[in-house]
Order: sequence, then C-alpha cells, then structure tokens
Amino acid sequence: MTDVVIIGGGVVGCALLRELALSGVRCTLLEKASSLVSGASSGNSGMLHTGFDSTPGTLEQRLVKKGYEKLRTLHNAVGLPVNKTGALLTAWTDEELAKLDEVIQRAKENDVRVIRLSPEQIHKREPFLSPGYKGAILVEGEWTVDPFLLPMFYALQASLHDAKILTNWEVSRASFSNNSWILKSTNGQQIQCKWAINCAGLFGDRVESLRTKNIPFNILPRKGQFVVFKSSPLNHMILPLPTEKTKGIIVYPSIYGQLVVGPTATETEERESPSTDKETLQKLREIAKKLVPSLGTEDCLVSYAGVRPATEFKDYQICAHPKQSWITVGGIRSTGLTASLSIAEYVASLLTHNWSELPQKLRIPESELVEEGKKIVSLLKQQSVSHKFQGVNSKDGVFYAASHPLHKVQARL
Repeated sequence: MTDVVIIGGGVVGCALLRELALSGVRCTLLEKASSLVSGASSGNSGMLHTGFDSTPGTLEQRLVKKGYEKLRTLHNAVGLPVNKTGALLTAWTDEELAKLDEVIQRAKENDVRVIRLSPEQIHKREPFLSPGYKGAILVEGEWTVDPFLLPMFYALQASLHDAKILTNWEVSRASFSNNSWILKSTNGQQIQCKWAINCAGLFGDRVESLRTKNIPFNILPRKGQFVVFKSSPLNHMILPLPTEKTKGIIVYPSIYGQLVVGPTATETEERESPSTDKETLQKLREIAKKLVPSLGTEDCLVSYAGVRPATEFKDYQICAHPKQSWITVGGIRSTGLTASLSIAEYVASLLTHNWSELPQKLRIPESELVEEGKKIVSLLKQQSVSHKFQGVNSKDGVFYAASHPLHKVQARL
C-alpha cells in the first residue's frame, strides 16, 4: 500500500508529486495516457502570469501570486529556460484607452507593478508593431517558459525521491473501506492507498464521480486554437484587454523565440485530441499580420489546439474530504502552470492538516535541491537536443514523448 495516489499527470499532478516526495511521503502518480503532460497541459500557452488582472481575494489569485514568485525563484535557481518578454496590454481605441485606469487599479490591488506607456514609448519598445495604438500598460513580469520541460522537471525530481509514476493507468473504479482506497484500472490493475488526490484536469468531474454521486462541479471544456510563426519580430507579449471569459487573443514570443498567436475560446465537447479548423486558423493568421505587418506573406509553421478544464465556477475548486481520505483539485484553467507549485503546496497543507498520521521526513535542504535541480535541467536540455525535441527519459529509462507543440516545434527549425 502506498500513502497517496495522485490521479492525473499534468503540470499540477507532477508538481504535487514532487512536493509530496520531497517531504518523504510515499506517493504514486497515475496517468491514463502513455506519457505525462498529455491532457490540458499539452496545449497551454506556455505563459507565466503575474496575476495582474486576477479577481482579488479568490483562491486562484492568491495561488497565482505565490506560485509566480516560486516559479521565478525556481527558474533562476536551476536554469530552466525562460523568456523574460514582459507584456504590453494595448489599447487600440479611445474606449479601451479609458479602461486602462481600471486595469492599473486592479493590478495595484493584486500588488503587481505596472507602468503606463504613451504611443511614443510603445513604438520605441515595439517598432514592428502596427501603428494605431492609443496607449498601453507594461507588465514586466509576464514571461514565457517551456511548458513541457517544467512538468518533466517536477516528475524527474520526484522520481529521484522515490515517487512512482505509472502511465497507461486509467482509473475506472474506486472503493473506500477501512480508511483506504482501492483503485482499479480499465485493464484490470489495482492499487491501494490511504489517500487519493484527484488532479485529473479535463476528466476531473468523471474521476470525482468515483467518490460521490454529488459531483461538486462539471467540466465545461473550453478550446483554444493557436498558430505559430517561425520567428517573432516582437519583443513583448501584446495583450488585448481581458474579458470576464478570457484573456483574449495574444500575440507573443514563445520560450524559443517563435511568434505565437492565440488562444481563441470556444465551448467544446472535446476533452482529448482537440481539433483545429481552417476558418479559425485563418482568423488567427489575419490577426497576426494585422498587428505585425512585417510577417507579409509568411505562413505559420505549426498550429495546435488546447482545451482548458473550465467549470461553472470562476475560482479553483480545491477541497479536502477527510472522511473519505480524498482531495479534489479541479477547475484549474489557464493559470495552472503559473500556480502549479503553490497549488501543490496548498494541497500538501490540506493533506497534513487532515491526516495527523501522515508519514513525513525532514525536507532536504534547499541548497541540495537546487544543485540536484541544476543536474536535472542539464540532463533535460541534453536529452531534448539528442532526442530532437521529441521527448526525454526518466531515471529508469522510461521515454516520455514530448506532448507540447511549443517544445516540439524546435525540431522543425
């Protein structure tokens, strides 16, 4: 029997596996796909958000703020790739210009420093951006990261501390008795644990139905499509004013310098292998060439779609159910990558608070974890090149195929 089973191998599941393993908890991660980072985490934007526009006082806002700082520290300490672009939230009409003060006030409430720019200052920073802007807000801390290597870093460091990872393991049945869970897979395997944690992302409501008939949320998949051009003439992310539903279509340099346009936001029934459509991709190309005329007749290098596990609620759905030895981690949308470390820390605190007999050991000193982390990052970078950005190996030689287009696109350059 293991202490904790984590269901779902996306960025949040991998971050939680690392957090628990570093504290000496015996833990196993179950992923239904053949490789990690295969669900919602395989089609995100690769952005590190400051949370400047988050709703103050929500759990998401608190965890994004803390997670952002923790990720900045981690990237700087161990050398994970990062592109410190900053972002320009740009007003193109007088109406949008009048709304910038509201955005500045929201950023102030969220303790995020922003700077208002004039058209002249914008042009100096972005000479290739199409003219016509009325003003902008500079958010210096908005960065891009490698959305595949980061969760793989979490997974590899967790495995060095005795965490187990099982792929092709789809949980289909669960039973709780004598203060422990027995989880069974679609192919007849089973595992017993004292606590189960649902990090199943796009399938979070279905996994939750194994615990209760009163499912606390419904996954309402929201698809976002992207196009990627070979190189970016821009220095910053160009953000539109966000709406209640979405941050809007962003034009930005990726971690490796490609120009990315997206995401769109449409409701969908697709939870796996989301499709793109010609009409939407053409719309994204037109947006890119309108904002960056120097693209000319250049066509995009690749296109892709991702699906975000939205729910009927605007905030994260994270809750402990101590009588059932279960923790629910749901509704983690586009900010999941940014908040991954703080979500992991928060969930671990729920586990500690609700399970007094949780077996733990003294955490390894941070200096030792940093040195270990540097070696892992060096290995990941070497393997990325040697495998032509198609995947990496675990310490046991298991090959995890690269799942994210913003990582794999390097093989085409």
